[in-house]
Amino acid sequence: MRGFIKNIILANLLLIPLMVNAGNISQTIHFTNAKGKAEVTPRLLYNAYLNANDHEQITGLPVKIFSPDQKMKSMAGVGDTMNAFCFSKERCGLRLKVLDLQKGVHEHDPHTIVLSWWNFGWLQAIDKQDLMDPKMGSQESIAILSFKNTKTGSQIELTQVNVPDYKVKIDSPDGSSEIGPLSQIVSTHWNTLYWDQYRRYLATISN
Repeated sequence: MRGFIKNIILANLLLIPLMVNAGNISQTIHFTNAKGKAEVTPRLLYNAYLNANDHEQITGLPVKIFSPDQKMKSMAGVGDTMNAFCFSKERCGLRLKVLDLQKGVHEHDPHTIVLSWWNFGWLQAIDKQDLMDPKMGSQESIAILSFKNTKTGSQIELTQVNVPDYKVKIDSPDGSSEIGPLSQIVSTHWNTLYWDQYRRYLATISN
């Protein structure tokens, strides 16, 4: 049944107008149970992503969650906006909107988060003619996070569509820069800014 729901979501995504120069990202990340630490269940990973405090512990930067009527929340729900990687009160690097949630009945059941996904890299095109919109750069991508139980812990399956492929230059605080297709940089950042940090976060949670 859960696979059927995901297929319905993916089918609906095909109705979204796709950019000509866009890439897709597909990753599967495994998280293994560790002795003396909390069991890594789909619900633990799912809740950590949606909870402002836990998300901040994972990324190391504040997260702001707003309801459609602009009330701040501690836990994101369908229709809410999540501003993550907030470097200041006014500047956040990642903007998400929760489009759909599928929460399993039990903590080991599959869970799913569907997001509208945009970050500041959308505006960092080297050739400004690549930008379709001066404020957005291009339309948001769609990201599906599927949380599943495994024999040794849990895994997250990421599917992200409509990520711009134009060449960007993203400057880092240390003075270095990343140059390349935005879709490739986003794919790399999922590993360095989320999956590696998820493992660090899980290592801090005891039974």
